[in-house]
Order: sequence, then C-alpha cells, then structure tokens
Amino acid sequence: WNWSRKNKGEEEAEVANSVVRISSGINAEYGGYTCHQVGSGAIIVLLNQPHVISTLSMLLWDCDARCYSYIVSVSKDRKEWIDVVDRSEEQCSSWQHLTFPTSHPISYIRIIGTQNSANSVFHLV
Repeated sequence: WNWSRKNKGEEEAEVANSVVRISSGINAEYGGYTCHQVGSGAIIVLLNQPHVISTLSMLLWDCDARCYSYIVSVSKDRKEWIDVVDRSEEQCSSWQHLTFPTSHPISYIRIIGTQNSANSVFHLV
C-alpha cells in the first residue's frame, strides 16, 4: 500500500503498526502490501498533516477469491477514535471506495481487519 506521493502538490502519509512486504512473482504487479493479524493489531496511516477527509479508496488483496471484513476509524490524536465505516459483517473484496462524514481535520486512519476467508491475516495492497 503506497501512501507516499511524489507528484507536485500531493501529500505524503506513512503506514505504521503493520507489516509491509515487498511482493515478487505472481504478485509483483502490486509492488507490495501491508498486513496485520486478524484479532490483534491494525493498520494505521499517519498523515503528514491534519486533513479533512471524506473518501478513501483501498485495495484488498484480490489475487484469489478470498473476502475480507473490516472497520475504518479516524483520529486527530491517536487517542480518541471515531468509527466511520463498519464492514465487519460484510464479505468485501478487491477495491473498496468508502465515503464517510467528517467535519474536522484528522491525522490518523486506522483499518482493523476483522476477517479473512482464506487465513488469519488482513492484507491491503
């Protein structure tokens, strides 16, 4: 999952609290992914400065027929989190285009994978 942008005028972000892997072979087109163990941990994205964000697109690992469930939360201080998307009871795959209400700047986005139909790891590309 590449949050770092090199184009003029685009911002940078950092993925924290998860494993980042570089792919090779069949998954080389992705270049890498980030993941965490379902039931412990999360993927936390730290924005380089506070932003008001109301949409998010993310790619769930889709090299096979697996499905995922997840919750997305946002925070300004990494202490108080607001759940903005709850797909913990849904079977999701491939691209996720999320829209959520936010009226104040946030600095963190947390994605908690709650289920993977193939194994116990939640993967974002």
